[in-house]
Amino acid sequence: MNGSDGGSDEASESSVFERRYGEGAPASVAVVEAVAAAEGVDPTAIEDEYGATLLDSVDPKALDTLVGDGDGSGTVAVEFFFLEYRVRVDDAGLIRIFEDGR
Repeated sequence: MNGSDGGSDEASESSVFERRYGEGAPASVAVVEAVAAAEGVDPTAIEDEYGATLLDSVDPKALDTLVGDGDGSGTVAVEFFFLEYRVRVDDAGLIRIFEDGR
């Protein structure tokens, strides 16, 4: 898990999928939902379909603690790899999903 001050060149990259999160669900749940939407599968099917959970990539509780409920200024961001994607979540409530360029 990489912390960021939000000053990366992410804005110049085009994401595969973007989603906002906030009061309706914590960031960890919203990430799973966003990746599932990018894959075109039900969020509950990710573990069965891909044999992976979010916990394999990042600690969901730590993610939720770091980015809060999405009402921040966007200066805190967490980036990690999940399935075939690079996921970036910031404290302003934005999830951006990129193709894994590794």
